[in-house]
Amino acid sequence: MTRRRPSRRGVALIATLAAITLLGVLALASARVARARLVGARRVLGVHAAALAATRTLDSALAHSRAADWAPLPIGAERAVPSARTEPLVLRRLQSRLFRLDVAAQRGDAIAPTRHAASLLVRADAPRLDRGAPLVAGASVVIASDFRIDARPAGAACDGDVATPLVLAADSAAVRWEDPAAAEPVRELPALRAPEAFDREVARLRTAAELTLADAAHYAPTSDSARAVFADGDLTLGPGTGAGVLVAMGRLTIVGPLRFRGSILAMGGVTTGGPGIELAGTLVSMGTARLSGGVLRYDPCDAESAAVSAARLHPLGRWSRATLW
Repeated sequence: MTRRRPSRRGVALIATLAAITLLGVLALASARVARARLVGARRVLGVHAAALAATRTLDSALAHSRAADWAPLPIGAERAVPSARTEPLVLRRLQSRLFRLDVAAQRGDAIAPTRHAASLLVRADAPRLDRGAPLVAGASVVIASDFRIDARPAGAACDGDVATPLVLAADSAAVRWEDPAAAEPVRELPALRAPEAFDREVARLRTAAELTLADAAHYAPTSDSARAVFADGDLTLGPGTGAGVLVAMGRLTIVGPLRFRGSILAMGGVTTGGPGIELAGTLVSMGTARLSGGVLRYDPCDAESAAVSAARLHPLGRWSRATLW
């Protein structure tokens, strides 16, 4: 019995099928590699786009935010922040003057979706005028019988905080109460005797002031919204309602009726003339002072809140930005 030799056509067909199969496998592998490269390239572009969007959102939020809008947020709390961009923003208050903005940006497409989350540490740059007492005197002070200084704050948020003493002075003998029955202990603070005691605060507010006034100006606040005010010379304050941080390089004259919440620094001294003067916060007079016709209520919360509200917002140094994921 003789064997039949394989047909040349059959061998060629098998070889052709093997070649087609091999080419198909190579084509599929090449397509997978190409798709992987495409997805990788899109993911890289998406990461860069998401990071750029997050950075722009943080910068835009900082540029268009006011410290007065952030000040009511309690320490440790967080809330959403309105933004002109589509990325969601969250504001967290870490300390009294330290905040953090968080943003999550999403870019890419269904093939290569990417997300980028970043944060920005922001500080409220405002001078600290509060020295732990309602009245801080660097020179002689006369307190009339119709002027009252309260140690307990009016705001419920600060209940329990009591200022001790009512007056900090460079020289306790220079503080005189016209009504001896109303006299309170005065604590001496030798640092107030230095002419440069508040130079740093003055310099910071000079550059950060929202409103700068010329010598002999008259400022009658019309809103309880806090602001930073700097007067280059003498200033008359009131009547009206205001809040924030106010510095007068000359003599300050306060006229009523006036309600002011925050911190006041009068480098040339201060004179009050009521009736109806209500000050909540702290009053610093580096020149001679005569106080009459009103009340000065020490409220550290009001003083700090007003200072933060009137502050400028700045990134916290070179390490202020961080990538979360």
